[in-house]
Amino acid sequence: MRRPIDPLVPDNQFRRFVDDWAPRVLGLGIVLTLLVFGYLIYASISFGSSTAGNLTVEDVGRLQNSLNIAGTWSIIALLILSLGMILMYAEEGSTGPLLLLFGAVIYWGIPMFIIMSQGGHDPGNKELFDQALGTIRQGTLAVVVPGLLMSVITVALNTGRRGTVGVRKDQMQYGKEVKEEPEVVNRFMGKCWQLPYCRKFIRVKCPIYLSRRCCWRERVGCMCEEKVISQALEGTVAIPKDPVAAAQYIPYNKRLTPAEKAERCRNCVIYNEHQRHKYRLLVPLVLLGIIGPVVVWHGQFTEWMGQVLMRLDSIFGRFSVASVGLAEAEPGSQTILEAFRTTPIAVQILLVSAVMLVLAYALRLVEYALFKWKI
Repeated sequence: MRRPIDPLVPDNQFRRFVDDWAPRVLGLGIVLTLLVFGYLIYASISFGSSTAGNLTVEDVGRLQNSLNIAGTWSIIALLILSLGMILMYAEEGSTGPLLLLFGAVIYWGIPMFIIMSQGGHDPGNKELFDQALGTIRQGTLAVVVPGLLMSVITVALNTGRRGTVGVRKDQMQYGKEVKEEPEVVNRFMGKCWQLPYCRKFIRVKCPIYLSRRCCWRERVGCMCEEKVISQALEGTVAIPKDPVAAAQYIPYNKRLTPAEKAERCRNCVIYNEHQRHKYRLLVPLVLLGIIGPVVVWHGQFTEWMGQVLMRLDSIFGRFSVASVGLAEAEPGSQTILEAFRTTPIAVQILLVSAVMLVLAYALRLVEYALFKWKI
């Protein structure tokens, strides 16, 4: 099994080295994760049984030490697993969100499964049982942090690529062989004749240019309508330079429906360049609209994140009547999630993860709207 190869990325010795070792790193991470979490799940279920209440003090101390060792190895295993996934599927945009989802499964899914397996009974040894659940959960950041970094990198690279290229010219139906005019200034959000694909030998006799209109507004242009090109090449029609008078010479095609004309624009390099400009305009607005409120009302968002975590924890805790970590704690005690929520770095990482997920899918929606729907 090899990592998918991007034909646009040049092959080199380092890339081949990564391709050779990535499956091994991922395989090692999977094996270690299964072994460590298999032990932790088995231990949690065992500590929840009624017989676990008969353990001696020496046995409890030995088992607590074993859980501490398993907790260390769980972090190591998850870090190796995350590294293997990143090396194998670095070009896949879903790698970061999948790691974040996997972190949620570790934090909520596995403990919920263990609690449900209790069948509503109190654990035989609550101290060891709670420690086992906490040990399982402490490895969450080992996949959340790499997932967050991958999400940030993926969003940045994809945004930069779309802002620079848009849609590749070979995917266009009209004008894919046309080269950019070096003398034309590519004006940001300009009209068709202010973009680099407006050819000089046509524009001097183009009714769109002379009338100062825009081809995608008129649904006709030099890339898609033969009459515009033939008039410019033959020079048989004397188009006045007055914008109002020149507009009367725009050759509207009455054989095509408005939908068919719009489809022509969607497959034109000029309109794609216009879409690329719109993407570069919308990306900062999306960034500001999502990140700005979080920065301005950071304290409020942090509190909301804590409340969301507690609410989710309470919902999952209802699957079991046992008050063990996920459910209500004894008076004066602190549940696992409450301890986690009061850890500033943990809450901030979760807040940033949530913001990045929203941002990633918001930018993906903008990209889809502009380059797929061609709005």
